Amino acid sequence: MIKLSIIIPFYNVEQYIAQCLDSVYQQDIPEEEYEVICVNDASPDGSREIIEVYQKLHKNLILVEHEVNKKLGSARNTGLKIARGEYIWHMDSDDKIERNCLKKMLTICESKQLDVLEFGFIDWYPDKTISCREWEVARKEGVTTGQEYIHAHFMQRFGLICPIWRRVYRNEFLQANHIVSPPINMGEDEPFAIHVFATAKRVTFEPQDWYYHRINRASLVGENKQSWSAQKWYEASMVCSYYVHQVYHRIKPIISKDIRKAIEDMIAYDILYFDTFEAKFSDEARNDFWSLCRNNAIRNLFVLRYLSRKKRYVYVRNLIVK
Repeated sequence: MIKLSIIIPFYNVEQYIAQCLDSVYQQDIPEEEYEVICVNDASPDGSREIIEVYQKLHKNLILVEHEVNKKLGSARNTGLKIARGEYIWHMDSDDKIERNCLKKMLTICESKQLDVLEFGFIDWYPDKTISCREWEVARKEGVTTGQEYIHAHFMQRFGLICPIWRRVYRNEFLQANHIVSPPINMGEDEPFAIHVFATAKRVTFEPQDWYYHRINRASLVGENKQSWSAQKWYEASMVCSYYVHQVYHRIKPIISKDIRKAIEDMIAYDILYFDTFEAKFSDEARNDFWSLCRNNAIRNLFVLRYLSRKKRYVYVRNLIVK
């Protein structure tokens, strides 16, 4: 029986993928009890060849190919479609997990019949590591619903709800609620996490740092934002907010008023994400961003309801002015 599916999309990570896979195989359960699904999102480097070496050593490693780059969210969904595990763990391919953590993790999930198990994580810098449990809201013990968990731990800093990799999810729960990632690179975990916590019935926290999140300037989100292309900024702001908005309207009838407000504020924040850094950009980059907004104006007009009157004016002005 496959108890856990670890899904690892990869793209341009030949420098890190071996370290990621080494951590996955330094575990305390038999390989027959879990599977490792590596999804090649048309990576142009040597990552695939490295994974093929591991595949010869480990029968539970599955390599799936995308003929073209479909972006991170789609790669996660590709892995999810074929996952056989009772539980799902989405990893980033430049990160790693704690040695010998799977046995305890699965014991907690199974004994408490969880939909979601959240745990601590470590920000992993080139020269140091920092436990993120030290600055987060202290987690309460016991099993709660997802919405109760939001009220207890995320209302003060709603953005902390996002990381997809700091939790394991019951596969049947994800499938029953049709919870998938949007087909984007930037912010693909926001709508996923919101959907998860809005619908989960059994959630708890384990105070163990089981995940090492690499702070990598060359990664999708780790690089200097001033070097981002207009397309990347557009995806991180307008496209991400579009998908959060879609999930929001799907779950709106079942969530509390406070959670609705938090999601609305997140949508507004995403829309205005570019505005926060706009002054640092060249005229060309700024014009390219607003050109993308104009080209998708009809799709983006929904956002006006989440902005103040002043921000609505600025948004529409920038759509009109060429």
